[in-house]
Amino acid sequence: MNKLLIPFTFLLSITSLGQEIECQYPPTGDYTGVCESFYADGSIRSQTDFSNSLRNGNHREYYKNGQLAAIATFHQEYYVGKAYRYSQDSIKILEMTLDSTETGEFTAYSKNGKQIIATGKFKNSYRDGDWMFYNELGELIKTVSYDSDETRKKIEDRKKSSGMYIIPYEETIDKLFLEDYGMPDEVNPETIIDFPDVPAEFPSSVGLIQDFLNENVNYPLSAIEKNETGTVYLSFVVELDGSFSEVEVLRGVSESLDNEAIRLIKSMPNWIPGQYNGQNVRTRCRTPIVFSLTNSKN
Repeated sequence: MNKLLIPFTFLLSITSLGQEIECQYPPTGDYTGVCESFYADGSIRSQTDFSNSLRNGNHREYYKNGQLAAIATFHQEYYVGKAYRYSQDSIKILEMTLDSTETGEFTAYSKNGKQIIATGKFKNSYRDGDWMFYNELGELIKTVSYDSDETRKKIEDRKKSSGMYIIPYEETIDKLFLEDYGMPDEVNPETIIDFPDVPAEFPSSVGLIQDFLNENVNYPLSAIEKNETGTVYLSFVVELDGSFSEVEVLRGVSESLDNEAIRLIKSMPNWIPGQYNGQNVRTRCRTPIVFSLTNSKN
């Protein structure tokens, strides 16, 4: 089963066999050791054990003041056992319990830790079954149903039929655990929202985003000649009018495939903007695009 890698952009100090190597996160090759990331002021941001460039062991995140923000355990890229996230007041605001197949339960709590605001289950790394969302009074806001088997089937079908496909990052564990869970209390037009009430989306009047990408991809000749394949992880902001800004590669494959992924994002028609509290907001979206030479468009 293919596993998403962590879509972070900052540089890290990788300690391996007593040597310190600066590289792009996550590491590539066969790095083994503790991988550390830092805030701009130099304070520690995270520490992750890696084995042959796979998350394998303890993972810890910290606030700028050094206080513990999150803790988890990995086994060859898979979350296993208990994982927790804490507020800056050391209150537990998120917890997961997962087995070795990343099947298990997820719960998010209010800022004071007294009220459940989201609960659901994962099956083989993806959201599964009914997920319930509550306000801080404990009132049910909405229920969203997921089918992990159907999600996986769609991915496999796309692998067979196209030279590229999109992993549904929104349904993965990394999306909820590695990024701040929740939304700001107040929103102004300049704020970028990661978790809006209504996510930004590709316009259904145009068709499916997967079809649009398949029809418009130009697999670079240089990439074909070098047999370059892989996943390009991108981040972009959907503006109030649905246009795009801040398109960037979080983790790339090669210069030619990275540039083609950026071009594809920029060539899309305007999206329907996300909403929070009934108003359009700037929304950050993250999309992995997979390039494969199997039946790819040349």
